[in-house]
Amino acid sequence: MTTDDAAMQEMITFYQALHNHTEQLQKYLAEMQAHLKVLQQLQEHLKTLETTTEETDLFVPINAGVFMKAKTQKNDKVLLQVGAGVCVEKTPQEAQETIAKQIEQVLEVMTQLEGEAAKAQGQLQQVLAQRQEKD
Repeated sequence: MTTDDAAMQEMITFYQALHNHTEQLQKYLAEMQAHLKVLQQLQEHLKTLETTTEETDLFVPINAGVFMKAKTQKNDKVLLQVGAGVCVEKTPQEAQETIAKQIEQVLEVMTQLEGEAAKAQGQLQQVLAQRQEKD
C-alpha cells in the first residue's frame, strides 16, 4: 500500500467515524425533542389543573394509551417524580417551576448538541473537499 493509499484509507476511516458521530448526535437531538415535547405537555396539563374544580371529570393515564375516568378531589397538590422512583409532593405552581427548569436544561443540551452536530457536519464537508481534491 502506497502512502497515498494509506492516507486515503485514513481519510475514509475518519469520514466514517465523523458520519457515525453525526448520526448519533441527530439521534440524541430527536430524543431530546421528544422529551421536550413531553415536558411542554406536562406543563400545559399542570396549568389546566390549576383551573379545575373539585369533582371535575378527568381521564387519568394508567399506561400508554390506557386511561381511567376519575374525578378530582383537591387540586392543590401533585406528586412529582424526581428520580429513582422517588416522588415529592408539590403545588401545581411549584411543579410548573420545576418543569420550566427542566425545559431550560433540555434546551441548553439541545443547543450544545446542535453546535456539535454543525461542527461535525463542517468537518465532514472538509473531508469530502479534501477527497475531491485528491481525485
